[in-house]
Amino acid sequence: MIFSMRNVLLSTFLAGLLLGSTSNGYAQNSQPPECSPKQLDIKLSPQIEFAPKSDLHRLAVEIRNRDQATCLLVPLAADFTPDNNKPWESWLPPDSSQTALAFKLKSQHLAGGEVAHLLLAWSSAPIQISGIVVDNCTGHDDMTLSYSFPRSLPDKKPLMEVRHLQMQSCGQIWRSEYRLGPYVPDEPISKEWLERSQLPATGVAAKTAPVSEELKVAPPGAATLRADSDVEYLVTSPEFGFWGYFELFLKVPLPAVANCPFRSLRKREADGRTNIYLNYCENGSGRQPSQRSVKGIRLVIRDFGLLPEGTGRVEYNVVSDVVQDGKPALAYASTELSIRDPQQPMLPTIDTSAPRCQASQMKLTSPVVELGNHWDRPRAYAPSGQNWEDGKVFELTNVSGESCMLGGVPEFKIVNPSEMTSGSILAVICRNCSSSLFKSRENRWIELRPNQSAHFMVSRTVLDADFQCNVMGGLDMSLPGDKQQIRLPFEVGYCGQLRVTAWRAGRYDGDPMNSQYDRAQQDREQQRTAANVLLPSECTRDVSADTGNPVMFRSEEGLLWGISTREVTYGEIVPALLWICNPTETPKSVMTCDGIDWFWLLGIDVFDSSARRVLSVAEEEEKKLKQNGQVNILSCTRNFPIDIPPHTSIHASFSKPNYDFMRDLRTYYSLPPGRYFVVPSKRGQEFEPVTRMLPDSGNVLLVVVDEI
Repeated sequence: MIFSMRNVLLSTFLAGLLLGSTSNGYAQNSQPPECSPKQLDIKLSPQIEFAPKSDLHRLAVEIRNRDQATCLLVPLAADFTPDNNKPWESWLPPDSSQTALAFKLKSQHLAGGEVAHLLLAWSSAPIQISGIVVDNCTGHDDMTLSYSFPRSLPDKKPLMEVRHLQMQSCGQIWRSEYRLGPYVPDEPISKEWLERSQLPATGVAAKTAPVSEELKVAPPGAATLRADSDVEYLVTSPEFGFWGYFELFLKVPLPAVANCPFRSLRKREADGRTNIYLNYCENGSGRQPSQRSVKGIRLVIRDFGLLPEGTGRVEYNVVSDVVQDGKPALAYASTELSIRDPQQPMLPTIDTSAPRCQASQMKLTSPVVELGNHWDRPRAYAPSGQNWEDGKVFELTNVSGESCMLGGVPEFKIVNPSEMTSGSILAVICRNCSSSLFKSRENRWIELRPNQSAHFMVSRTVLDADFQCNVMGGLDMSLPGDKQQIRLPFEVGYCGQLRVTAWRAGRYDGDPMNSQYDRAQQDREQQRTAANVLLPSECTRDVSADTGNPVMFRSEEGLLWGISTREVTYGEIVPALLWICNPTETPKSVMTCDGIDWFWLLGIDVFDSSARRVLSVAEEEEKKLKQNGQVNILSCTRNFPIDIPPHTSIHASFSKPNYDFMRDLRTYYSLPPGRYFVVPSKRGQEFEPVTRMLPDSGNVLLVVVDEI
């Protein structure tokens, strides 16, 4: 049986559609959405002594809305491990504090930039009944906070996990309701709970000092936190060279307590999930601080259980106790890293018949261009507190008689130095990363014709003698899918990762920062989009930053169709908003399946920055089906009309998406970081694409997917 391309493509797409479709509702909800983990910044208040010399203990969790939009802060549930004693019992006395009442009056709404907090309290003294001590105490080393309602976090992962808690609780753990604002030292605790826990009604045990004062915050620089590289990679199999080992370097010039560099280390993932490791040094009150400046220390992140779990921007923060003007103070330090997946594709799958380049086709141009000022000392350490960067430009030429495709970053293996006779070191490569010597390049396909050249750059970093670094005897370069290698001269000492740019077409032009090249590409991009026809003003009265500016894609049966988008970071959805405008005097309608779904599946083509057509997910799936002798059957179970009133435009927005008028382009195309052009498609009789290269004219929608 012969099936048309139209049937194959549509049925492949609809196989996922039946699972992913949602109701077609356009009603607006006046209630703000629930606060998502990504919106929230969750931390422990440092204004609490973690080991007070009393029977009463406190822990305050501060929650800040880091977004601009207001959200609803739903209740949190806590679990303590091991030996969970279910501290959130319903018979806890109500919170009568003024700050809790203030948050109730706001209906639990947390405005942009606003802070609320929870206070937990527990006793470490066993209860006495008729003079008999009752052993009702349990130990807890971990605490998690999660939304109480499953709909808020369907995956049931906690918002925050606190490790190394070293907590002993006797009896019930008290918690406040949400309180407005940050924690203030010695906030009120329920008198009823204090009496039940046999603690003084004042909330302070007799053997403790008077009410504590808020610790001052030291000025910036009292503690510093940094990483060897601002790009790190998720743990993966050994052949990629990323086994989850990386360090943060913390320096606290004058800690309040010797051998106690920090009181807490916090990791916040890109999705908002937070992990905190508490470092229980002995309380510093009454002890002499360190009398000398302390060198930086290494924090091996894996040892604290704080390795990144997902891609995106990950934040690390420390809070340290320091001496400032002869008095104790808190020092804050932070760093932010870009976390990537080493198995993430660097290039899209394009429509081409040219093969990939092989090492046998390539010849290294000599001499190699050197960057940096320390090649006369290739194995020397940098002076104390400094770091050196040196690099080389490697240019290769296609010496074969056939064209081939080149792109992404080469693969490398480190060559042992002459004194190393056994074993080997895996090359840890920061793929297409910038350095002080050069700028990263846009990942794009290069058609390398005979006698044409392309080049890339490699740099190494050298730190001072406080750090343990490695030595290499060179680099063996290979290309994907090819076992043959090309030896590159790179005999140096190095610390951490090697930074490598993507390939760039042409011979090296003395522009390592890519300034002239980027300007030329921007000019070309502007020329491609300069002739864009936008939807008429009648259709775009409510255009805003939340909708983008729609480019017109087609006019059919009196309806105007357009698409808008916005720049995103890899890993996020790639939103495409569909605009359908009725400029006529009569009502019109469009079908969901026969109209909208057909448009997304067959009405557009996507081209990459090298102007080559990107294969759709359906086309890639079709190839796999043909190899296995299979084919999908056409199916469409969701087809109904959507009415478009006269002189009205219907569309979604980025903050309020709906299925019919906003699609994630990743549903239809695999889009690694890069710049893409969406254009109206040109199809043959069997609905197959007929254009491989980006047309010179026509409406073009630019889609930007930034590297993390």
